[in-house]
Amino acid sequence: MNSATENTSGDRILYVRIGAIPRTRILYLPPEQTLTEYLKHAEAHDGRLLFTGNQRALRNRNDIGSIIFYTPHSELKIVGDVADMGDGYNPKKWNPESSYQAAFPWNRMPANQWIALDHVRRLEEFDPDGYVITAGKEKGKKLSEIASDFYNYTMTIVPADEWYAA
Repeated sequence: MNSATENTSGDRILYVRIGAIPRTRILYLPPEQTLTEYLKHAEAHDGRLLFTGNQRALRNRNDIGSIIFYTPHSELKIVGDVADMGDGYNPKKWNPESSYQAAFPWNRMPANQWIALDHVRRLEEFDPDGYVITAGKEKGKKLSEIASDFYNYTMTIVPADEWYAA
């Protein structure tokens, strides 16, 4: 496993597509700008970021060691190591003293799940041929084998050498 995606708490990587669909009445930032805001926030907070979301794929995922955020419209990808996760993010009740905070404007929006991330950084080198999807109808396929506009926004992946060794 390369050091850019080395897992700490679990053996799987969550591959999360950012900014797929603009939503009405909710502030929408272009996906690359969202990734840039995550990076800026993490850089200003010792590499920490609180990611909040409403994706079903984020629930009950104690097997996840890291998350890669991507958009198919940009080469920019970022990765962070999972420190903790839970249900129910309420910005009015979140501990303002916590070292994990959501970036603006997400820090103002309630969400069903939250994931505290450490060591959030730009993923400089990423070869989709080196990763295999671990669940769903694409299970066992290399990430490079699926269409770049794949509609499944969140996938669980592992390095291909781990998949084939199992």
